[in-house]
Amino acid sequence: LRNDLCGLCAEGGEVPARIDWGSIPGVLKPSSSEGGGISRRDRVTRKMWQLESLEHALDLVMKARRTGREGRPLRVVDFGSGSGNSALVLAALHPEAAFTLVDNKADCIRLVDKRAEEAGLNNVVGHLGEVSDFRESFDVGLAVHLCGAATDEAQKACMEAEADFILVPCCVGKIEMGCRESEREATYPRSSFFRSKLPTSEYLKLTRVADFSDGGGEGTADETAGLAKKMVDYDRAKAGEERGYVMTVGKMVPLVSTVKNDVIVGLKKPWRKIG
Repeated sequence: LRNDLCGLCAEGGEVPARIDWGSIPGVLKPSSSEGGGISRRDRVTRKMWQLESLEHALDLVMKARRTGREGRPLRVVDFGSGSGNSALVLAALHPEAAFTLVDNKADCIRLVDKRAEEAGLNNVVGHLGEVSDFRESFDVGLAVHLCGAATDEAQKACMEAEADFILVPCCVGKIEMGCRESEREATYPRSSFFRSKLPTSEYLKLTRVADFSDGGGEGTADETAGLAKKMVDYDRAKAGEERGYVMTVGKMVPLVSTVKNDVIVGLKKPWRKIG
């Protein structure tokens, strides 16, 4: 597993800008009030860094796949899109692809449609519904900071569609709450590899330990939590590998862009490995 996924273009510790923000419509920028915009400048900067890492990962995946099914334009689905604060910027950068933004809140989908229209994007549609109910065909799936088990629902939807995916997990401590008790043993761990080594009850303890606020120092509780989080992400990667995916695990850069900076990318074979 690599830890430099989103830092492949960085040289000498410098992270080059990957988005020409001057070309992005104002209504889509992190500071825009249309999407519940961010007022603090430091938070705006961190969100811009996050989007630049996502763009780098998406660009790598799209270049690996090249075309959609039956030669159609690539279709990208963003699960748990909210009002589109991530995917709408990516849609503006990739007018050659079709973007579907999925959320279970009607107000969010109305905002998605409104912002896309104001930005002049004709490659975006909103979809009201649950991640687990989405059954349409697509090529690339995104799940950015979906809490707990919702990240796993998104990965499952992508694997069932044989789509590539980019996951940025968060709140793994909520996995237990987001999974019905009757389904836990069939759902967790995600991979056969981990299921052969760790019972569900112990795995769920691991997910609770894996919730942490920052990287911490050596020997601290946060260091232990960081190791637990790596194991949870490794389980997700192994689940993809067992379904015929080439898996890469990395970090957003700079790391301070967000505490929740882990990125998991899966490419469905026979697509070539990224990087």
